Amino acid sequence: MAKKLEIKNHNAFSEFDAVDYFTVEETQKFVKEGKDIVAQTENSSKAEKQIEKFFPTDFDIEIPLEQLDTAPDEWNFFKLPDEETFKLIIKSIYYQGQLSPALVWKQADGRYMILGGHTRFTALKVLQKVFPDEAERFSKMKCHVYDVEQLDESAAKYILIMNNMTQRASESPSMMIKSITKMMDLQKQLHKGQWGELPQKSSEAVAQSLGVGTTTIKKYYRLRNLISEFAAMLDNNEITQAQALALAGTTEELQKYILEKGYHNIKDERFKNIAKAISVDEIELVVASNERQTMNGKALTYNIPKSFNKLTLAVDKEDEDLLRIALMEVISTLEFKNKDSKKVLLDVLS
Repeated sequence: MAKKLEIKNHNAFSEFDAVDYFTVEETQKFVKEGKDIVAQTENSSKAEKQIEKFFPTDFDIEIPLEQLDTAPDEWNFFKLPDEETFKLIIKSIYYQGQLSPALVWKQADGRYMILGGHTRFTALKVLQKVFPDEAERFSKMKCHVYDVEQLDESAAKYILIMNNMTQRASESPSMMIKSITKMMDLQKQLHKGQWGELPQKSSEAVAQSLGVGTTTIKKYYRLRNLISEFAAMLDNNEITQAQALALAGTTEELQKYILEKGYHNIKDERFKNIAKAISVDEIELVVASNERQTMNGKALTYNIPKSFNKLTLAVDKEDEDLLRIALMEVISTLEFKNKDSKKVLLDVLS
């Protein structure tokens, strides 16, 4: 259990030493436990096709592991695979070899930065240590290579995110939001005309890069305005995507107020109007306008005839009781054309 927590607590490959994590005895045991393995992932070939379509590499080569470097942590913000996924990939490479080439960018000093294939790189290093008699066959990594001048930092970051997103079968909403937001921003910096297949419009370019609809991209890009608390709730299915989109349309200050008051838990038609409000006072007016009164924990509802209109009044909380009593006194003296009007009004006010 401690080991699984250790992996989960690391988002960056530079902070996690898998070579030390997987002991020789442990790794030999799970690798030798039969050959019931799966291919490293069919999503790898999907990612490869997508990237080659829009960002074709220059050449292929096998590169010694000691000449490869992981991308900076701020570029590669994706979570590490869990322990079971790591084991599957280690076992798969042991029996099948490296099926999918990594994606690397040659640097001016002759070394290579990994843009796609960090887990495969780590698995090869583990296998070198665990099986020293077979170390030679795990000493190099198959790579698709971008030459030094072929990319700049913006393109390299874009390709790294694109590769991760197209390889992963599913991601949390918050990771989708972060990835798509960064891709949208980076796409604007790509050299115009260098990648001819991509549309000029950012949302369309990112959609085609990931093989999804433009509506999906626009939706997640809008969600970038969610405060972290609501993003976490979206990840945990505590709010719906529709609620999150509505909340993302208001300011950070008002989102925090809605969270503090618990108004995100309102399930009736008031929620849409709360999310449209432009001030705290307006939010409170919306909440109060159709608020159900309760007695002994049970909601009280009023059967208001369809021919009736609702009149909304705004008053300071400190004056609410004073106005309520005054209105009830006045209403009691009035002669209404519809006898139900007096009863409904007095019931609501009381």
